[in-house]
Amino acid sequence: IKAFAEWRSKRDEAKYRLPTEAEWEYVARNGSDNNLFPWGDNVESDRAVIDQPTLRDVGSFPNGKNKWGVLDLIGNAWEWTSSEVK
Repeated sequence: IKAFAEWRSKRDEAKYRLPTEAEWEYVARNGSDNNLFPWGDNVESDRAVIDQPTLRDVGSFPNGKNKWGVLDLIGNAWEWTSSEVK
């Protein structure tokens, strides 16, 4: 993933990177609202791939967005960040 971000940055003459874990948490919890999920505090299976056995296309759950409109913050696949795993 890091190599892809470096390649894309060079291609587009822009800087791309994965967020840190802290940045990802801030966005996934709606900033200072500190929600449990991007859409609020209640589990709602129609907002993310939570208990489903297969992956879904990016953007398959438009109701799962956070207050800034960011989709796909939880579920579906592992969330990758630039923070080192300890």
